[in-house]
Amino acid sequence: MYNFNEEQIFAPTKKLTLTSVFAYMGLALLITSVTAFGIYLLLGFGILPVSWYLPLLIGSTIGYFVTFIVINWRVLRQKEKPVLVPFIVYAVMMGIVLSSIMIYTAIDVILLAFGVSALLFGMMAAYGALTKRNLNAMSANSLIVPVLTSYVSAAPGYIPAAAVNAGIDVYTNAWVDILSEAGAAAFTTFTETVNTAITDEVLSATEALYALNPALVAFTIAGYVAADVFVTGLERVAANGEVLNWENYIAAMEESPVEFPLGGPIDFTGGKRLGLDSLSLLHAVYVAGDTPTVTLELAKPLETLDTILAK
Repeated sequence: MYNFNEEQIFAPTKKLTLTSVFAYMGLALLITSVTAFGIYLLLGFGILPVSWYLPLLIGSTIGYFVTFIVINWRVLRQKEKPVLVPFIVYAVMMGIVLSSIMIYTAIDVILLAFGVSALLFGMMAAYGALTKRNLNAMSANSLIVPVLTSYVSAAPGYIPAAAVNAGIDVYTNAWVDILSEAGAAAFTTFTETVNTAITDEVLSATEALYALNPALVAFTIAGYVAADVFVTGLERVAANGEVLNWENYIAAMEESPVEFPLGGPIDFTGGKRLGLDSLSLLHAVYVAGDTPTVTLELAKPLETLDTILAK
């Protein structure tokens, strides 16, 4: 999340109103959702070969970074340069990246989230355009605060160093912990596990190339954690001396919350199916040098939603 002075974004662009901002956001959400759903359908019907999907995902992740940097550079430095084309490309790249979520998340939930968000921005843009109301007054009265967010992962590569160096406070959430002492130890174990799989040729050369790629390691960690949670259920069934079937597996997973490396826990007790409810808060810090970079520091440790709401 970026918390910045409004003039940094709005002043350089002539005749940019909140009505147009709402319209652009609605358009971006629409493009992203259509792209993500389209990739999902192409994979489902076999039109897009599975062997092509990972390279497409990697290329889109790189494209996501590049267009993000281009947009920020043009806004903050080259004020006269239009950003519509890279903005649309950015939305398409985001859609391709988010298409991976549709593989393991209920499609109706995703479409509802995208649809409601796009509808909200569209309605606000239509309201401003049809009523001729100056929606900038909402910002002037602090009803709207300019923010930029990213879903994919809490990775320094998503954060432009120039923005942090300009005094912009950047915060992001993470569902895994690699910064605390326990988190760092768990991440070391994760890395060693992947390296062992590479050495033992459990992973193919292509898989090994992607497994610890900085741009994709978040996906590797997600698979690692999912496998750990799944194996925990198998171990519980075995410890109970029961036959492995769906009924016994579900009952074992519902016995108590499941701890997993780098975060957690996840709670299936009492029929809960809420998924993860713990996040940490990270703060971006500028690192000077020949090639300036950004590092993330722990601002708030992993906390559950109940803990946060109780404050």
